[in-house]
Amino acid sequence: LAAAVLDPLGKPSLSEDEQLKETFDAVSLVLAAEDQGPGTLFVTTRQVVWAENTTSAVAVSFTSLTMHAVASASEAFPCDSIYMQLDDAQPSEDDDDGVVPEVRLVPADSSAVAAIFQALCDGAAANPDEDMDDDEGDFF
Repeated sequence: LAAAVLDPLGKPSLSEDEQLKETFDAVSLVLAAEDQGPGTLFVTTRQVVWAENTTSAVAVSFTSLTMHAVASASEAFPCDSIYMQLDDAQPSEDDDDGVVPEVRLVPADSSAVAAIFQALCDGAAANPDEDMDDDEGDFF
């Protein structure tokens, strides 16, 4: 996750070819099992932005989002949520344990999970990984 710039209204500053697609209020960000508290989730045509308030935000581009899934409440995590794995493009020299950065998005209203997931699916489909070769997915 990288720091994101917000405009004076507390929305993400967008690049010229970027549009705000969805906004979800009261979504908690859980990073490395640490709840960052509730904030606003913005899904743009290029990235996912979580803003704690009108001045502090973090973002991940769709090309750095390696996986996202709906996670139902369980003993491991007590709330319905969106589970995401991120591409750690800059691993440190000390990071030889292969840990993949993980994030959970937890809406206060669990009925929003499906809409958040769909917004992430749409964004991921619109931003394919340019490094992927079309033949890589073939099993044979």
